[in-house]
Amino acid sequence: MNRLSARQAGAIVGAWIISFASFTTLAPFASADVYPNPSIAENARTPRAFGKKRALYYVVHDDNDLFTPAEWTTRVTSIRTKELSTREFFAENSGGEFDIYYDPIIVDAPIPLNADGTRPSNWYTLANNIATGTYGLNLSNYYMFAYDVVDTTSDPDQGWAGLSTSNRIYLQSTTQRVINHEIGHQTGADHAKAIRQLSDANYHPYYWDKGSASYKAYVPGVSPYVAVPFGAPTYEYGNPIDTMGSGTGQFRIREKLEDLGWLDETQVPDLNDLGPGTFKIYAHDQLQSVTDPQGNFGVVKGYDPNVFYGLTYERPAQQFSKTLGKFLPTTQTIDLEYRAGTNGVAFYLDGQIVDLDPAGGTTSSSTLRLLKVGQSIEDPDFGMSTYLVAAGAINQVPTGEDFLDYNPPPPSLLTADWFHFAILGTGSDAIGSYIQLSVTSASSLNGLDGDLNQNGLVDMTDVQFFVSGWLHDTSILDTHGKYLSGDMNFDGATNLSDVYLFHKAWLAAGNAAINLQAMLRGVPEPSSLLIVLPAFALLAAQRRRNGEGGMGNGENTAPQPNQPSTRSPFPIPHSPFALLSIACGLAATFVATRANAKLVSHFSFDASTRNGQIYANLVPGALQATGQSSSSTLPINIADGAIGQAVRFDGATNYLNATTLAMPRSTVAMASGSIAFWVRSSSETQQQAIMGEVNSGTNTAFSVDFGESSVDDFRVYVRAQGGAVAGPNTENPLTGWNDGEWHHIAATWSNSIVTNNAVYFDGVPVSSAQAVSPGAVYSSYQYSMMIGALNSRGTPTRHLDGDLDDLRIYDNAIDLETVLGLTGNPVPTLNVDRATGALTLVNTTNGPLTMLGYSIQSPGNKLNQAAWTSIADHYDADLAGPNQVDPDDSWLKLSAPASHSDLSEANLIDAGNGATLAVGQSVSLGVGAWTPSALEDLKMTIVRADGSTLPVLESYVGVISNADFNSNGVVDGADFLAWQRGTGIAAGATRAQGDANSDGAVNELDLNVWKQQFGNATPAIAAVPEPATACLLLAACLALSPGLRPGGGFHSTNGSPRLRR
Repeated sequence: MNRLSARQAGAIVGAWIISFASFTTLAPFASADVYPNPSIAENARTPRAFGKKRALYYVVHDDNDLFTPAEWTTRVTSIRTKELSTREFFAENSGGEFDIYYDPIIVDAPIPLNADGTRPSNWYTLANNIATGTYGLNLSNYYMFAYDVVDTTSDPDQGWAGLSTSNRIYLQSTTQRVINHEIGHQTGADHAKAIRQLSDANYHPYYWDKGSASYKAYVPGVSPYVAVPFGAPTYEYGNPIDTMGSGTGQFRIREKLEDLGWLDETQVPDLNDLGPGTFKIYAHDQLQSVTDPQGNFGVVKGYDPNVFYGLTYERPAQQFSKTLGKFLPTTQTIDLEYRAGTNGVAFYLDGQIVDLDPAGGTTSSSTLRLLKVGQSIEDPDFGMSTYLVAAGAINQVPTGEDFLDYNPPPPSLLTADWFHFAILGTGSDAIGSYIQLSVTSASSLNGLDGDLNQNGLVDMTDVQFFVSGWLHDTSILDTHGKYLSGDMNFDGATNLSDVYLFHKAWLAAGNAAINLQAMLRGVPEPSSLLIVLPAFALLAAQRRRNGEGGMGNGENTAPQPNQPSTRSPFPIPHSPFALLSIACGLAATFVATRANAKLVSHFSFDASTRNGQIYANLVPGALQATGQSSSSTLPINIADGAIGQAVRFDGATNYLNATTLAMPRSTVAMASGSIAFWVRSSSETQQQAIMGEVNSGTNTAFSVDFGESSVDDFRVYVRAQGGAVAGPNTENPLTGWNDGEWHHIAATWSNSIVTNNAVYFDGVPVSSAQAVSPGAVYSSYQYSMMIGALNSRGTPTRHLDGDLDDLRIYDNAIDLETVLGLTGNPVPTLNVDRATGALTLVNTTNGPLTMLGYSIQSPGNKLNQAAWTSIADHYDADLAGPNQVDPDDSWLKLSAPASHSDLSEANLIDAGNGATLAVGQSVSLGVGAWTPSALEDLKMTIVRADGSTLPVLESYVGVISNADFNSNGVVDGADFLAWQRGTGIAAGATRAQGDANSDGAVNELDLNVWKQQFGNATPAIAAVPEPATACLLLAACLALSPGLRPGGGFHSTNGSPRLRR
């Protein structure tokens, strides 16, 4: 630039305000079908992606290097030219629903820069002062502010060419892609990711080779082609065909459907609802923009409401957890889209484009990623089992971790059927370009729901297999093994969800309700299944050699010459002894319950708990919270809280200073915990905190906040010394949390147990990304804990703009029933008597409770089946009476007879809805069904008639009577001697002195407890197979015999699942 003096600059500043009309050449007028809704204000942040929006554009530069008039005219011309392209881009993306333009005034913002040409910390405040002072602009009139900082030096380690935050974008580069990308964030679009096939020093991908039953290194172009290898990197900006990635194309259909609302569910339907068929998918990126005489941008014709622009569906899958060392069940969202001018369909796995074209190689910018005309693929061929490495931005160096370092087990297929896709051809009509896609169903099972043993019938043998498989871990079994054991949803265990599925399948097969008690007197114990299942798994493997029935992704789907393909999830043994060794290796596993959580801080924010600006903590001894503000505006009480009253924060200056809150209050207490609160907001501002504190450096930090990347994101951020991070943050945003209504949010975290990290939105668990850092060390807080803001190294930031109520903090992970209780949705209660061990189920909900089954778990083995008063034996039809809860005689005990960790029963084949309890009705499940213990670990869950599961609140009452005075695990003569020595103590006695009932005295009452418990000990758990096992094993062996095996077999389609050319 040429240098101008301040006098010269002042003389010509008026000539520099150049209007939009001066530099806009409008397209010829055409009658547009769709323009933005004119009733939406041009400055409105809600809705973000609809309406015509006004933005203010700044050019920020050194105040010692001013523009000449000619330079300014050239600069503005360039800005306006790119503005036209941006308006066309968003009109065509949105179907005419969204338009954004720059104010007629482009703000020339000369500011003093640092000596090295970088911007000072308050640079955008200085630029805004010019806009309001020099130009007299009202900043509240704008939807967005664009700061062009091309003429300044990038900050050290800046790393961005463009940045979007709150209602501002910063442009270090003004290429068209960067501008469109950052404005895309303003509308609500997130980054377009890609899964890449890359093997180098930083990435070590693998595939599962079935022939050797082992993982092998995946080398692109050398190994058999695998679409999503284990350990493949996923790049934050990796999609080469999307401007929100590394390309310049339109947004993907998931953004247009979910985040932006420019397409609806009729235009991108759910394939699970549609079912198999042949579909036309129209290109979603070929609408034509047009302008009207007023300069509004729209499209000649919007998205057609009667055609498909894509398909979407969810599928069961599994994701490897390096923390737990095993695959965990998950649900994936798959999207399919077509773009104009291409010869194939793009597949997206959870929003990440999948590379289905080996011709693209490992080049990140290659657009050769589509499934082309003439090719086909099936679900198991791409990523049903995954382990992906988050690689950040393209060319960012990751940690270089190795998948095999975590000793992963073999992958398995989690579903009995899946989709097969074939691309038939392309075409065009009056609507636009399209591609034809054939979708058919493929399955490894015979298709008869409930036919667990695949004999073509749903009968009592299937019931027997279901009972035998109850609560067993089926994760290492293949599809047939899972199904045979009753795991009908393939989630790795036979549990209450499968009860509903089997009940539904039984009725669908046309079976009538029968007397189960009479039919199942010979039901084998669950130990039977440990012997039988592998035999049937081998039968399935033999029948599926060279056939369909994959193992998920990452397997060798192209057998080598002279090497037959096999579908077994483990090497096939060739002797009965090998078979039995596998059988003995299978073990039942039970879900561990969370430790009891103690409430350590509770702020109701009611006026009655407030003294001036001091808000009381309702937990005795916990610290208070005091109203603070950087101005005179303090937090205030409002009358219409979610529960009573609430406190209101202004989003700018005020907050509560809670010093170091009772939890997390120490270097140990941060290791695990929970937070629950009600929030109401209509703010679109990013980065708002519920509470938090950040120490200096990469040290201890705790923050509960929204909007880290986009306004809807929620996270609990727990940082240890050295920067290790634990806690949950939602993988999908909490959409609607800021809709102006009260919402309840709860979150739990743990340093080392990933399953204890969870997020609940209005009582519903949401899919969330979890981080754990076992062994993390925390230091003390350096600054006070704030509520309604984040204390960042002594400075209040991220102010909450909204209302907060009923903030609770716990010292451990709370469970779902606790969360539901906090939301005002009551759950049933299991009353547990500490004195007698009596279990009583009470319907404490708001309406009748109808259940198909229930399960009570005790990881500490404190259940007693001998004292269990089951529905099957006492409360169904053949035991009619005042306590009857089910008119049909069809309840069945599911628990293994020797189990002390499980009491489960269900109505598997009743034509009705199961047992019904009226509001307030109770059912005794047995006095002594629980062995009183300090380990209060019971966990009860109910499955309802509609298939939903309902947690039960366990309520322990009374005191534990325990005559094991010397705590050696058995009540014997030594305990009698202890009682005898303590007899006569009237007050203050301990259990060791003979006080069995905890009343402080040692007397005859304690002797009575000793008499009742004499000889009691925790029994060893052993399961001996019944003779019925032999029948099942014989059937399995006969099926395995080539000479005796009957004809037919499991249904499969031809060919192994692979990418077909």
